Amino acid sequence: MRQLTSEYVVKLITHWDHKGNAFIQMQYCPYNLAQISKQLDATFNKPPTVLDIMLVKRVRRYIGCEMFIELLRGLHYLHTRQPPYIHRDLKAKNILFDPNAGSSGIFCKLCDFGLAVRCWTDETGSTVVGPPGVGTRRSMAPEAHDGRYKRCGDIYSLGLIGSKLMDIDC
Repeated sequence: MRQLTSEYVVKLITHWDHKGNAFIQMQYCPYNLAQISKQLDATFNKPPTVLDIMLVKRVRRYIGCEMFIELLRGLHYLHTRQPPYIHRDLKAKNILFDPNAGSSGIFCKLCDFGLAVRCWTDETGSTVVGPPGVGTRRSMAPEAHDGRYKRCGDIYSLGLIGSKLMDIDC
């Protein structure tokens, strides 16, 4: 994870081993996407008072699109490393928000690389074969249930996240 230095990835500060236990200290990001989504739902799913319901939906989608763009850029960063990383467990709880984004303005940070692997190109494309069902079942691509992981599996998972962010029924 130390090689991952991007504003779209939570920063690793240090790591150590103590009495056989591994510890990781990361950049502090107090919120994850699951928490933010609940807050957005609570805010935007109230019955409209003065505002037109279509305007409220458009604002909700705009916010979702902005977040999704940051997530796409983060995933692009992972997938264009040499060799590429496959996250294998993209879900709302593995996306953190930095409320102190600073000059970059990047709020969304990918995290939890415990299941991430570096993939190597073979004759069929960038493929990783691993144990079936690694990751969160409802967030994984269908082929990942059989242990066939490709970068497109991460894209599938991110698509599910995007549909929730932009309030689109799939």
